[in-house]
Amino acid sequence: MLPALVDLVLISLYYVITGKADKIGEYIYYEYRRVVHFICAINLIYIIIANIIRIYVSALEQKQLSKPGNFLIRHNGAELMLNIETDIISINKEGRNIKVLTIAGHEYTKRDTISHIMEQYSGTALCQVNPSAIVNLNMLKGKLPGTRSKTLKVLFKPEFLPVLTQAQIEKLTVTREYTTSFKNEMKKILAG
Repeated sequence: MLPALVDLVLISLYYVITGKADKIGEYIYYEYRRVVHFICAINLIYIIIANIIRIYVSALEQKQLSKPGNFLIRHNGAELMLNIETDIISINKEGRNIKVLTIAGHEYTKRDTISHIMEQYSGTALCQVNPSAIVNLNMLKGKLPGTRSKTLKVLFKPEFLPVLTQAQIEKLTVTREYTTSFKNEMKKILAG
């Protein structure tokens, strides 16, 4: 809108400075106002349409996210849709963000919380194992007693071991508060 108005002002100034204003007198008094109003109306329509499109795209994005099993990650300007059941190994809290580890070995950072992820994806293969970690039960083959009392170590299927470091596996220790729910969820996965 501003560039078009600036153009109109500059054209008008040109005619006034060069003395040709008498030739565009009617333009200045009648048409100029119409053109300015037209440009303002077009820009108002543009703003309304742009906001409607933004709201629509946001609603579509939320609809995609609300489907159980889809996990949207924005990384380097690209949007990646990960499948909870098949693409994600674990999710770890890191400061105010979470880090998502995929079966390809990539780690993606997203601004979210562990509790929100568990709430949004309840009923999937994701299981919280400690206050700062979630594991995908489809990637596990079992569990072992942990080094501390009433803790568990998760055992990953062999095909996922090359992707994981020992430090990442240690972060996925099932703590005392989560052992009961972890065992129950594991039984469901193994039975079904």
